[in-house]
Amino acid sequence: MRLTIDTRIDINAPLSAVWSALTDFASYPLWNPYLIRVEGVAEAGTRILVHSRSTVSGKQARQSVAVMAVSPPRMMHWRGTMANPDQFAGDHFWHLAPNGAGTNLRHFERFTGFDAPAILDQH
Repeated sequence: MRLTIDTRIDINAPLSAVWSALTDFASYPLWNPYLIRVEGVAEAGTRILVHSRSTVSGKQARQSVAVMAVSPPRMMHWRGTMANPDQFAGDHFWHLAPNGAGTNLRHFERFTGFDAPAILDQH
């Protein structure tokens, strides 16, 4: 099973400012209603702790995820899995591109595993 979320938005801010906001994990509670706390640093090969709150049920969860790749100021990718990745895995990507004086931000998530539909229905 594979499910995706793919969104894009043009932001009236320079690429460097958007990148700074995405990698300033301490500020996530100020602007992100789903990822309410992120602990760690945006460096490939590290693990970060992601605290989320369902925008549907209000249920909170915590997961240690692997930072797979970081290419400042253009791309960040992290991956979280259950103990058995065939059960559930989620890849979270941000791609940034200059767009005139602003930035185009693409946010892409890919969820796989036989439990993906049930888990995502809760969020």
